Amino acid sequence: MSPSYTRVPAHRAIDRFAEAWDALVVAPPGQQYAAVLVLLTGEGESQPSTRTPLNSSLLHSLRARLVADDTALAPHALIEPRPAYGAGPATLLYDDITEDLDRTMPAGTGKLKFPSYWLLRDIVTNEELAERGTSRAREVRRAAYAEHLRRTSWARQHEQPREPTPGWLQPVKFVVELWTDWLAEPWFGYRTGRRMLRARNRNWYATWAWQLRGSPVRNFFASVQDLAPGGRNADSAMVDQALLRALLSDLDDAFRNRVLSPWRRRRVTRFVLLVEGAEPVDHQAPDALPGGPDGAPLQRFLTEYLVAAEELRSRSTLVVGCAQPEFAAELEAAPQADFEAAEGALRSGMRAQRGPVALTVPVRPEAEVAEWTARGQRKITPRFFRWGPVPGLALRCVMVTAVGATLIGGWHFTGFSPFSACPSGQFESRDRSTCLGVSDGTREFKGMPENFKYLFEKVATTNKEAGKSKGKNAAEVRTIVYFGPMTANAAGDSGLGGSLPELSGVAYSQHKHNEDVKRNGKGVQLKVLLANTGPLFEEAKAAAKEVVKMADEKNIVGVIGFGQSRSETYDAMKIIGEKGIPMVGTSATADSMLDPTKGSKLYYQLAPTNSRQAGILKAFLENEPLFPQGESEKTETADKALVVSDKDDEYSKNLADDFTKEFGKGKVISENYTPSKDDSPATLASNVCQEIKGKNIPIVWTARANELDSFYTQYQKTGCDGKLTVLGGDDVTNLSPESTQRKGLSLYHVTLTRAGSNGTNRAKEFVKGYDEFFNDWEDAGKNPQGSHSALGFDAVDLLSEAVNRARSKSYGDFRMDAVSVSLSSNFTTGYQAVTGFIAFEEEWRVPKNKAIYIVRYPNSSLSGSNAKGAKDPSVVLKCGNFGSEEHGMKWGPEENPQKYECPVDNRDHG
Repeated sequence: MSPSYTRVPAHRAIDRFAEAWDALVVAPPGQQYAAVLVLLTGEGESQPSTRTPLNSSLLHSLRARLVADDTALAPHALIEPRPAYGAGPATLLYDDITEDLDRTMPAGTGKLKFPSYWLLRDIVTNEELAERGTSRAREVRRAAYAEHLRRTSWARQHEQPREPTPGWLQPVKFVVELWTDWLAEPWFGYRTGRRMLRARNRNWYATWAWQLRGSPVRNFFASVQDLAPGGRNADSAMVDQALLRALLSDLDDAFRNRVLSPWRRRRVTRFVLLVEGAEPVDHQAPDALPGGPDGAPLQRFLTEYLVAAEELRSRSTLVVGCAQPEFAAELEAAPQADFEAAEGALRSGMRAQRGPVALTVPVRPEAEVAEWTARGQRKITPRFFRWGPVPGLALRCVMVTAVGATLIGGWHFTGFSPFSACPSGQFESRDRSTCLGVSDGTREFKGMPENFKYLFEKVATTNKEAGKSKGKNAAEVRTIVYFGPMTANAAGDSGLGGSLPELSGVAYSQHKHNEDVKRNGKGVQLKVLLANTGPLFEEAKAAAKEVVKMADEKNIVGVIGFGQSRSETYDAMKIIGEKGIPMVGTSATADSMLDPTKGSKLYYQLAPTNSRQAGILKAFLENEPLFPQGESEKTETADKALVVSDKDDEYSKNLADDFTKEFGKGKVISENYTPSKDDSPATLASNVCQEIKGKNIPIVWTARANELDSFYTQYQKTGCDGKLTVLGGDDVTNLSPESTQRKGLSLYHVTLTRAGSNGTNRAKEFVKGYDEFFNDWEDAGKNPQGSHSALGFDAVDLLSEAVNRARSKSYGDFRMDAVSVSLSSNFTTGYQAVTGFIAFEEEWRVPKNKAIYIVRYPNSSLSGSNAKGAKDPSVVLKCGNFGSEEHGMKWGPEENPQKYECPVDNRDHG
């Protein structure tokens, strides 16, 4: 016998493996255990069938541990290959799974309802919809509602003959008929759309459909019609994906505990799927069915299960199946040497925070496995409940009533409202999926992405330390507010912009400033409050009112952020400005942000205006060779440009208009792309391909960064060669590193800071300190080279300097009005910042000739003046006022860096 089998006796090793499996099955809902897929493979060479006697016997032995005296101890489904799975509709497999799981629910745990699965099943199996054309969202809703009624007991009673209604009940009859005939279906459509697209735990469809079509889903029935018979995605693969995700979503929801549900509380085991065999697919057989042999749909099920479980972060299911080694290798399941190793892997899976965990277990040694499966099996031991469901419900109602009375009684004294889902200073969003308002970092916003939590902890820690010094090193404390989106919407279109990297710069700048004050023994330390405006600043006005409400109590002296130029942002600026609080903008936004009639005269901006960006883009396109001439190294400049903008986004529209004015209207081809109106990236890609095919025309991208990524994915599928030259504004710095270096994409964009050889000493110091401060943070938002983190740092740094200067000229207490005067009067001579030299001239509340870079990513096919093969982008233009170190008035290639004139701001007519 091989030494690998003798470390632990075979029987004991299999026992431990089975015990580890049992522990995963009975994991309580409160524990965050990952989903697990175990593939049992036969010994030796590939078998013609995956259901060898050994692995099939082992699978049935594991199933036997879930049943005692013909009573199920855990819900499970045994899936065996059937010819109907390959030849029939895709719903057959999932119908069998749902039926088995519902039938094996342990006593007292209630029934499984599968609302999302039955909704999609009713739609994808309704053949009548095939005759309704392609624009049939209302017909799909009507058909789904009809099936919903058919399954409800109320509807069945409603269809039965009834006695004539007495006269005194006629008004009631009228109301009932008004509801059933006119209002019930639209209400069903609203609730269904909310549940599928915006419900906190079931918005998988919004993400999946967005990835499928390339733009956010606004109307559930308009989207799902593509899966109905006659739809463009009604093929088996897409329907399979949707049905499986709906099934997993329903199981995850059924697995979650509910405070007042005694049936949910008694669900203490996960759902187990046992797949007895998945035959190989013979792709070469000319007469093969679309589903292949009997087991092919089960192979597809196991493959798609891993993908869906990872997308949904599903934790409610465990899958064990018989498979061939080749198929297990295709799934990249972690191979285990024996049952002892498999037991360790399973116990590691119990501690996994993300899943699913997939592993392969060889069924060997054969004699010991055969002997183990032949003996009687132990049973799992789920938690025992003394009380039945009904007495348990009664007891819980009494407890909830008592607790509620206590809370309401203490409400008057504590100010805590038991009716609010958000803590003090916060309020619910319109769809009630997130909390907005103000936090000091100790309280997260409900619905906030995970990567913000690290920064909240950093801010909370610095806030806690502020003002703690005593004696001669004691420091005064003032408060500033970061104002921006920190929660995404449920439809998947995040609307966060650059708030994550901005906040990282804010956190570092606050820490550095407070440490400097502590070390020097003079100055004012800062606390930072975090004001969440919701995605796209949709609740900015309400958040601004919360800031103003606590301005005096918290001694707020400034607000920074305002990274998106939208009507809600202007309203917020007016509210904060009327209170007398100065504001500092941290992003390149529309020129109108500086218009005091729209916003506030107390708003200052660190980033250059769109008109300056447009002038830089024009100078670059007119002078920088972008396109190769034939096979030679020579290149030519662009004499035309195709501008992509979003007319509903003021920043995008303003930058596009400024560029068109600078470059010349006759040289610009305009394409509007408005995702908020369900514009398709595929349509945009097709239009762009038609305009530029065979021509040297670059794309000037003034829309948002996330929209560029989805557009280029579709562009690669067009009739063009997939190569594209793109010149973007500052918002393109929000692209992930992977998206900037995609094959065929030559990407250039504006940025406001660099730390490499072309960067200033201040920028290099910033990057070094930033990396040291965030040395334990691994996230895409950690980007010291991007504009947003540097602008966030500079905004806090500027306000801290204004606060210190206000303090030095004030006697006794000083507040926001003194800081506002300090900003308007103390920075006309200039201030050296990470992003360049900052000086506010007279009525101009934005620095003149603000420093700007244009960078090129190494995926460019050109052999320009910068070295190939660099992993970081290289600087191809550097213009503006960089402070005491240099004043960039000329730019050019490396061999002649003074070749071209830099555009300068002309403020005589601004």
